[in-house]
Amino acid sequence: MKFGSTLYLMHSYNCHRRPYIRQHFRQIRRLLTEITKQDPSVRSLTLCIRDENVPVVCEAVQALCQFDSTTHMNKTPSLALKLGHTLKACANTAISCAMQTPGNEEDTLKTYP
Repeated sequence: MKFGSTLYLMHSYNCHRRPYIRQHFRQIRRLLTEITKQDPSVRSLTLCIRDENVPVVCEAVQALCQFDSTTHMNKTPSLALKLGHTLKACANTAISCAMQTPGNEEDTLKTYP
């Protein structure tokens, strides 16, 4: 939810950027749907950016981008790049929220909504 509010604050001043925000939400929803198909215990972006779930996220991105293991190429490589940038932005948002919260940052990252 924090990532969505950050996107909205950055781009809402321009009404032409609202489709950009919707596009990001659709991409995230597609990614989360694919991840929960592979591992039902991962149900949020916060769980996606944890170390133990990285292989599941990589497999989900490869499935979404239609990765061909024989040629080692994606059918839609731009989607893989966009999802990577989105996950990086989510991780940065989680880290900044953890740093702003007083107390133990590791516990805050574990409970980040």
